[in-house]
Amino acid sequence: MLRFDFPKAGARAYLAVAGGIDVPLVLGSRSTYALGTLGGFQGRRLVAGDELPVGVASGKSRPGASLPMALRQSLGAKSPCGWCRACTTSA
Repeated sequence: MLRFDFPKAGARAYLAVAGGIDVPLVLGSRSTYALGTLGGFQGRRLVAGDELPVGVASGKSRPGASLPMALRQSLGAKSPCGWCRACTTSA
């Protein structure tokens, strides 16, 4: 079960799953554009009780692997990846 409260800043949440979310590609993406009712899971926001279909994990996946709980957010032009305005990375 996942729970996202209303954001204090920003407007998006991302979920990464080994094997990916198994939904049709729309314009080359599996993301959801809720205002346009395009893509994602039935073209809408997730609601309580939704069960997302998950694809088969590749050979690069590591079962049981997880990210460290200590995370920090980098804001601005000096983000670690160099192309985004805000990145969350391990501390």
